[in-house]
Amino acid sequence: MLFSSYLGLLNIYLPSLSAMKKIILVVFILVIIQLTAFSQSCLPLGITFHTQGEIDSFQVNYPGCTVIEGDVFIGDYGGGSNINNLVGLNVLKSVGGNFSIRREWHVHRI
Repeated sequence: MLFSSYLGLLNIYLPSLSAMKKIILVVFILVIIQLTAFSQSCLPLGITFHTQGEIDSFQVNYPGCTVIEGDVFIGDYGGGSNINNLVGLNVLKSVGGNFSIRREWHVHRI
């Protein structure tokens, strides 16, 4: 249904294009829409991870989140957290704000 709707719009606005070019254009547009849907931004105010459990459960708590809009802080200033890897954040593509690891000198896997 969506595919034929796009073709109908192309017939109205671009009547001189051949049918094959219209189909290719519609497929291209649908691929672009899908790619942008997979990169979902979240957490505009940022997030602070105090424990390893919070990092490990990031993907469960924020499913589909691949771009954090705000700041990301890991650990605390007292150095009392148990964080030793950031594997739970491996789905992140970018962070819009600052990315800071606080006093976590024993992080083994980033």
